[in-house]
Amino acid sequence: NALRALGEREGDPVRLQAAITACTAALTVRTEQAAPMDWARTQMNLGLSLRWLGTVSGQPQDFDAAQSAFADCLVVYARDTAPFGWAMAQWNLADLALARQALTPDPTHLATARHHLSQARQVFADGDNAHQLAECDRLQALIDATLSAPVQTVEALETLSHATDRLNESGVAGLVVMEDGRPTGLFTQTEALQAPLLEQQSRVTDLA
Repeated sequence: NALRALGEREGDPVRLQAAITACTAALTVRTEQAAPMDWARTQMNLGLSLRWLGTVSGQPQDFDAAQSAFADCLVVYARDTAPFGWAMAQWNLADLALARQALTPDPTHLATARHHLSQARQVFADGDNAHQLAECDRLQALIDATLSAPVQTVEALETLSHATDRLNESGVAGLVVMEDGRPTGLFTQTEALQAPLLEQQSRVTDLA
């Protein structure tokens, strides 16, 4: 947990990978058969570490692995027998869908986030879970803001430095790259992180 929290806060892939390694090792001892609740908690921590590694690395396969870990939790965290754990898994799946949306904008990610968030809220609302309800409100606000945000564009021949500045100023997950009046790709933080590695006057079309 500590490694994952540090890696999340500092955007440190080394600490996040160390957290993943620790969770994976723990799962060889905390097996589903011998200690099902400990196994489920470790799967949850593994999923969280993978989710944040995906955000830092920009690699969709890390998100895929996180989704598998969260899904494995639900083998033990059934809604009827472990409602809080079940709801936390649903919340994490909603958060994961929003992380996917930030990397590769797609309306299906938002629909997935809304579905899982609705499931989590139903359970949290039945108990004394003010903090979790507040977190649900925060995620819902992110979903609503994304749905209502206007489409931001950048021309393919703009410099990478200009596109990066525009992306950071706009506050959106990605800019739609336009060329001759047609959308040809997306410019996201993944591309922005590559910009310093290229020549100063490189164009968006060189990446997107």
